[in-house]
Amino acid sequence: MNIRLFRASGGRRKRKKILSPIVAVAMIAGAIGAFLLTSAQIASAAVEDFKPVNWNMQGAQNVQDNKWQSGVRRLINDGHDVIALQEAGQVPASAGHLNAQNQIVPGPAYSFSAWYPTMNNGNGWTVQRYEWRPNGTRGGVWQIYFMQTDFGANRVNLAIVTNRLADRVNVARPGFNIPAGDNSESRPALGVRFGDTYFWSLHALSGGGNDARRLLNNIDAASGNYMWAAMGDFNREPQNLTVAQNMHIYRTGQATHYGGGHSANHELDYMVSNEVISAFTPGTTDLASDHRAVFYYTLRAGADVQIRMPHDSNATLGLDYEGDATGEDVVTRPSEDNDPETHWHITQPDPSFGYYKIQSNWTGECLDGSGPKLRATACGVSGFTQWFSFGTWSDTGQVKIIPFGKSTCVGDDTNYGPETPLLTTVDCKKGEARFNFRFDRDPGPDAGVVPVMLSGQPAQTSTFTVAADGSAQYQTVQAAINALPADGSPHTIVISKGTYNEAITVPKTLTNLTIKGATGNAEDVNITAGHAHGLLKSDGTPYGTEGSATASFKAPNLRVEGLTITNSFDPNAHPEVSPYETQAVALAATGDRQVYTNARIIGLQDTVLAKSPVATDQTRQYFRNVYIRGTVDFLFGNSTAVFDRANIEMAAWPGGTIVAPNTDQAKTYGILITNSTITSKAAANTFYLGRPWHNTTTAKPQAVIRDSSLPAAITTAQPWTDMTTDYHWTSARFKEYHNGGAGAGVNSNRPQLTDAQAGSYTAAKYLAGTDGWNPIW
Repeated sequence: MNIRLFRASGGRRKRKKILSPIVAVAMIAGAIGAFLLTSAQIASAAVEDFKPVNWNMQGAQNVQDNKWQSGVRRLINDGHDVIALQEAGQVPASAGHLNAQNQIVPGPAYSFSAWYPTMNNGNGWTVQRYEWRPNGTRGGVWQIYFMQTDFGANRVNLAIVTNRLADRVNVARPGFNIPAGDNSESRPALGVRFGDTYFWSLHALSGGGNDARRLLNNIDAASGNYMWAAMGDFNREPQNLTVAQNMHIYRTGQATHYGGGHSANHELDYMVSNEVISAFTPGTTDLASDHRAVFYYTLRAGADVQIRMPHDSNATLGLDYEGDATGEDVVTRPSEDNDPETHWHITQPDPSFGYYKIQSNWTGECLDGSGPKLRATACGVSGFTQWFSFGTWSDTGQVKIIPFGKSTCVGDDTNYGPETPLLTTVDCKKGEARFNFRFDRDPGPDAGVVPVMLSGQPAQTSTFTVAADGSAQYQTVQAAINALPADGSPHTIVISKGTYNEAITVPKTLTNLTIKGATGNAEDVNITAGHAHGLLKSDGTPYGTEGSATASFKAPNLRVEGLTITNSFDPNAHPEVSPYETQAVALAATGDRQVYTNARIIGLQDTVLAKSPVATDQTRQYFRNVYIRGTVDFLFGNSTAVFDRANIEMAAWPGGTIVAPNTDQAKTYGILITNSTITSKAAANTFYLGRPWHNTTTAKPQAVIRDSSLPAAITTAQPWTDMTTDYHWTSARFKEYHNGGAGAGVNSNRPQLTDAQAGSYTAAKYLAGTDGWNPIW
């Protein structure tokens, strides 16, 4: 401004939304305000970063019931870290709270406030937290979050057992709106949040109906902007459960309930999530209940699995020993076939590529997709014939296996039953190309989730490597960019650890590009330059604001991750530059559908320019889990830009401002900061949230800052200010909603969204546009 101030490769995608008006009002009133905070949580944790399990205990009817001591303890010792329990009875006698001597004594560690006090005969529901050492004094302390929903027999209660403190405890209202005095058995759901993810335990009514669907909608609302997974006893088969478009069912495909009654030998226990993940239910565990425990793992490199075909009675894949002259054919085997030849190992041949090998644990051979039949040949053959990528269906999470260089998938092309050789020529849209993975061994989250494409066939990806020391293909980032073909196919630039003193530009012709740091640590890779608006180029002309950018990214469908972009311009070192021309952009993002994650963007004035080249065009950028530092107007521009779960630091600068949008009046959405933490070491009441950049007659700046923590440096009495005397900040579209921290507040100078309006100003709404784009995970 001239006025001075896979996974396409990752495969995860989920809808974000805002708290329902009911929940939001309750939060303000303190009705559901009880929560725990702990510094030990990982803010970016997702569903697949856990090993969750759900189990209907069928009633631990007293505190000595051995279902806790045996069944739940076994799940803990099997490595599960989030255990959702239904019909949990009473907490075990050995649970309680820690005293000063580090001994567990009777009584809850904490009782949370009652949720929905007008419901449950006017009493609402209360959650209690207990501490428990299931493995005795030498074992770790586990948390039991316990909610009584059965005040008669005290059997049909809910619990979540976990090895960490929750960031928040929550309750979702029942499927039916129960008035006071009505003792209907419709139950709420119990939820706990760790970082970005809610886990819920639910137990739907056994009489059918639509209470499960309604309860899931309430869970979705209560989870707010977070991803969530609801596990439990749905009391209806998955095919009989209607869920919203953003919800996905993860199931075994096998009966989980055995016994008498209407639900005998049916699949009633499974998971529903708003996250699209390559996670599958690998099996069930019998724990002395008429419900089997159902557990969930994620497909990862290093996992040992069985590969099953759900369209063919869940038959496993194994080796046909007879084979042929070219090698061993792979065939479907009978369901529950546990012969050694049905076990496989997923391995990553080269971390630079989104492809994997599938190796037989029995023969040591690898699957080979070069021919029309899927074969097993000696591992290590030349070329890429043993490389596969994975796709997934968002409705079930089932996987398609895609041979390198092919547009077809592995499958049997029809249901011919066991012993049928698999082909590599099956249409990727067919059900015969769907697989489940049953885990023999899951290596844990450190192994890294296998990238999966959400739909369609991924184009062949090429990777270009950069290292400043000359050990890679290119020594500069711009050299790698210049080498990219403008063919529209996905390409990746991987940058080795180091500092790269250069300004880089990605032209708009290089679509579907990913630029990432090799280590995953954003501090390890720093692209830096020191240009400013008034600084002169070698030809004697000034750089200008946009031209000062260290990184100018013009291409659509761009992804940037795991690196730092810095504008190091120091105005004190350049007295020749007018103080009105010290704008120094670190990042100029001017392409549509751009995603920035796990990145650091550092500058002073005008750090991030989020711009639409044509003011009325659809141009969107999504910044997720990023660190951004600046002083004045350092998030500015006329595009639609969302800063989600960002860490935004205001460097000390009296009169500094965070946002300066110049959104065109034809656009509904400009800049959104949501679920973020804004920090500053500046003195109290010296910084502003923003000001309107009214550089054209059609500009009507729009910005919302919501659900974020604001520091004391914010001028609380009037956090918005003017940029020019002829355009007052009240003429712009500035709003706040549900902010916290020392710099938050509500007064006549701080316009707020209403609860009714808030649902229209979420990350998903900002980014959807006319094509339904949803990069949120």
